Amino acid sequence: MLDRVGAELQFSFDDETKKASIAAGMNRLALVSSVLLAVGFFAVSVDLVDFIFHRFDIRLLEGDQTACNGAGRHQSAKKKTTKKFVLHENPSILLNFIARFIILEAGDEMNKTALKPKIILIGGPTAVGKSALAVKLAQQFNGEVINGDAYQIYRGMDIGTAKVTPAEMDGVPHHLIDIIDPGTPFTAAQFQTRAGAVIQALVARGKLPIVVGGTGFYLNALAKGLPLGVAATTPARQRWEAQLAVHGQDWLHDQLTARDPDAAAKIPAANSRRVVRALEVIEQTGQLFSAQSPPTEPYQSLVIGLTTDRALLYQRIDQRVDQMMQEGLLQEVAGLLAMVSPDAQAFKAIGYKELVPVLQAQAPLAPAVALIKQHSRNYAKRQLTYFRNQMPTNWFDLLQTPTALEAIDQLVASFIKGEQNGLAR
Repeated sequence: MLDRVGAELQFSFDDETKKASIAAGMNRLALVSSVLLAVGFFAVSVDLVDFIFHRFDIRLLEGDQTACNGAGRHQSAKKKTTKKFVLHENPSILLNFIARFIILEAGDEMNKTALKPKIILIGGPTAVGKSALAVKLAQQFNGEVINGDAYQIYRGMDIGTAKVTPAEMDGVPHHLIDIIDPGTPFTAAQFQTRAGAVIQALVARGKLPIVVGGTGFYLNALAKGLPLGVAATTPARQRWEAQLAVHGQDWLHDQLTARDPDAAAKIPAANSRRVVRALEVIEQTGQLFSAQSPPTEPYQSLVIGLTTDRALLYQRIDQRVDQMMQEGLLQEVAGLLAMVSPDAQAFKAIGYKELVPVLQAQAPLAPAVALIKQHSRNYAKRQLTYFRNQMPTNWFDLLQTPTALEAIDQLVASFIKGEQNGLAR
């Protein structure tokens, strides 16, 4: 019996020994596997980091090549950097270079955006308080105002364009107002160039550029960097311009719709110059105008749009026209006619073109004034449509909700701090 008990004890002992032996073996196997995995990971890591360093060096030292005018420095620096990691001369170099690599690779677009100047764009229909808002924001955020209206650039066109007065400026500098004579043509491309120069000058002085105006295409071309500078007139452009003169802008827009529906959807019929340009490009290149590469936006833009109830807006427009007539709009147009041909670009402005026949004794005054009001209301509708369809606009109604000014202030403050990307909410 004692033998049997001893055998059982021996078996139990042997069993526990086997278990312990198996456990030890498993631990050794796990250790060996871990070592092998670590070695494998290290080998892969070396290759990966070597790639990163090479990629980083190429990106970083391309500028050095230009500065030093030689490729030898690039090669020696690349080898030296890789050697440092492999020989572990400086272990911290790994984290340093990986972090900078991530910044270069994953943060390229973010960095580019962060370097772009920030600008505020204030748009919307006529008679909603855009100029007054621009002055308030300029005073609060250390800004200056840039005119974005196609006709306030002209000297002598003050009443009909509702040009901001020195009193209304309230000490805030305004740019691109009264810069050319009314007989001189002015294009969106010229505005883009001149406004861009003002923006750069303001940013250099630490000022916030605030562009305000109802000419949506001017603001959009500036914010998006639209390619407007084109070569001298071509036969194709001359043909389309001749067709425009015969058939009108709606017919011309239909031609673009038939050839490039996507482009036609983005270009309003009223922008006949752009429509002609699109048709010209299609004819000359055989490619769709809409297939062109999108331009690079030169700024970080926050678009603020002012609007109000349609009935109230039309009422304010009618009242503004009556006030303009009382302030001497007819006399202002007469003074311009004494200096400039009625065919000049300046006389395409609403409030001016309707009064030319009156001054030429071809039409009575009352119907002409009614026509100014009608054209102004129609234009306000087109302005709203353009901003809503072409630009990411943050809309506010300061006429019916004056407290919305606080929300605008918060939006601008967040945009300046980088907490708001400028896109419409």
